[in-house]
Amino acid sequence: MAVESDDCESSLAEIESGFRISSEGVITDAFGIRWLLWDAELFAKWWRKLGDVVDLPLGRKLAFAALDVEKSILLEQLPKYKFWRKKRQWRDIARRWELMGWGTFHNTDNRIIIANSILDSLSAGLISAASEIIDEKTYRVRWESVGSDLVHVIHSKDNRPIPTPQPLQPWGGANLPTRLSLTDSGGGKLQIEDSRHLWIPFDIFEQLAKSGAGYQEQTEAMCRVFMQVEEQIIFADDWTPLFEKYLISHGHVMPKSVTNIGGDFNFELPKSEHLAVGILQACWQRINGRESSANRKDSNNVIITSKHEIVGI
Repeated sequence: MAVESDDCESSLAEIESGFRISSEGVITDAFGIRWLLWDAELFAKWWRKLGDVVDLPLGRKLAFAALDVEKSILLEQLPKYKFWRKKRQWRDIARRWELMGWGTFHNTDNRIIIANSILDSLSAGLISAASEIIDEKTYRVRWESVGSDLVHVIHSKDNRPIPTPQPLQPWGGANLPTRLSLTDSGGGKLQIEDSRHLWIPFDIFEQLAKSGAGYQEQTEAMCRVFMQVEEQIIFADDWTPLFEKYLISHGHVMPKSVTNIGGDFNFELPKSEHLAVGILQACWQRINGRESSANRKDSNNVIITSKHEIVGI
């Protein structure tokens, strides 16, 4: 249920310090909504690669997925003030964008101008969700990229009835501090060391999977992009350091178990953890120096194996 409050310390303040992580790696906010923490450059590359894999224009699919998911979140989390509601809600949204690393924005007469955007379609969907919740209207949305990180979002009247957003399923068990060294470098940018990061709701990727960019395509795109990460991957017969560095610290679930079957690895991972599978597949390829394939044994197990047989000389 949405919070009704006149206290300027709104429920959104809980998000600022409210991220928690489970022992498996699931990161949630104070309301139980699951989030992934992405390196901004990696996310932009992954998105472009996903378009190549699917071979379809995906911009509007991402915008609508972001709009639907963010509307569901805001419906529960955005306070409903008794006085000066719109002004105070837009103040909360601006703070939310800073906390999530989404950039900054300001409203003009006929458009919303977003600065420090990571991806134009993502920004358009997220800000449109706020507009529809605050204005209590449905809009037709279009956007224009102006330079590398400046986006103009234009809303026009839509006479369709306002659909009720579907509530998101909360995740349980995330009760440990995340211990992430995030810093706000201004302008809605979050930094970890020297890299910009942003929070993205996990359900956006679930929505994309239902609209043409399926689990397999998302996995393949992640594997291809992670193969290009310049950082050296060191493996010493123990996957745990890799799990901690590339999965848990970013909100991906760590496999419950790993079994080495003659050089093939069986990871116990739920089907929903398709992005984690792409990272593990790329790690396997970089460790072994050859292409791999990831095959689902069942809904909770995936086997990563060599794509090609090694022929003895």
